[in-house]
Amino acid sequence: MLKTRLGEKKGAWVDELLGVLWAHRTTYKTATGETPFALAFRHKAVVLVEIGMSTYRTEHFDEEQNNKQIYLNLDLLLEKREVASKRAAEHQQRVARYYNQHVRVQQFKVEDWVLRKVNQNTRDPNHGVFSPNWEGPYMILRVVGAGAYKLAHVDGKEVKKP
Repeated sequence: MLKTRLGEKKGAWVDELLGVLWAHRTTYKTATGETPFALAFRHKAVVLVEIGMSTYRTEHFDEEQNNKQIYLNLDLLLEKREVASKRAAEHQQRVARYYNQHVRVQQFKVEDWVLRKVNQNTRDPNHGVFSPNWEGPYMILRVVGAGAYKLAHVDGKEVKKP
């Protein structure tokens, strides 16, 4: 959201920053079911629109009563944060379960020929944008662990960091 909104403004991003941050802090998050503002301060934030318009929350605001309620509810803040962390853990489990359902497990055996994905740190900087995404072929010498293999070049020399 930050990149989208601020990227459109080019040089005037400083003027937009506070509004974008406020929107981020007062938007309910899927993982926790709460807003970051509510997790930090235990109550809902007054939206900027409510300040200019008369709403029930702003018309019946009593500062003394509000302060009393805040002090009474401080102990519930920890409970709310714990519930949010449990929701976040459940959300992560749901995402992992969905991801794992769509993963195709591929097991390789010794003497299979494979290609290795070129990472950012192993990419040749002289190739530029048109550098290959895969390198190889390599032969599997032995299985080191789950999904980890020792590789060898075509001439039989072992790859140093496979």
